[in-house]
Amino acid sequence: MLAKTISEFREVVDGIYGTLLDACEGFSRVRLYMDQIEDESKRSHEELIEERPDFAHLGFGGVEFSYGRIVPAGSPQRFRHLHQVPVQTIKARNSTGGENFRLIGHVCLIALFQYWEDRYRLSFAQALTVEKNQIQVPLFGDIRRYRQAIIHNHGEATAEVETCSVLRWFTRGQRIVLSRDMFEEIIDGILAVLEDFGSNPEQYIKRA
Repeated sequence: MLAKTISEFREVVDGIYGTLLDACEGFSRVRLYMDQIEDESKRSHEELIEERPDFAHLGFGGVEFSYGRIVPAGSPQRFRHLHQVPVQTIKARNSTGGENFRLIGHVCLIALFQYWEDRYRLSFAQALTVEKNQIQVPLFGDIRRYRQAIIHNHGEATAEVETCSVLRWFTRGQRIVLSRDMFEEIIDGILAVLEDFGSNPEQYIKRA
């Protein structure tokens, strides 16, 4: 039962990590696409000025980008704008360390903790015939502190985050932005914990 639990949780961890890596790659590609759109718009503006010098007083005001979908036939509108913002806004949030990178890091960290706390911590306890609260892993204790700060403190590090024993990256008041290197360290740490559960689980059991 223990080996099965380790294997299952390893797959969950790998899936969450794969999602983060896919997303980060996608963010980078979106930024490149926005660069292309902006360059093409600037060229079109310059060509217009060359053809119509009387429009020279009209500066380049930037580009808006819209996500949308075609509305079914019979509706008063044929296209619905779902989300429309300046290209610069999209470029900023898809830049390394931007809002999209920050958010996906938060979402994946929270997912890791919830799978651990709400399902697999109990599964490990049952496999080792102990109570759930006897399973104590310092790394997941740190992840819990990060989760609390992300959800309950607007994503800023708290005094509890400063007490982390493994993930010692942020001081109180700092915005929690997990870089890809940081997340790789988290994943490597979890995989090492799973190896330990397979070879020496006793170190994670708190006996009375």
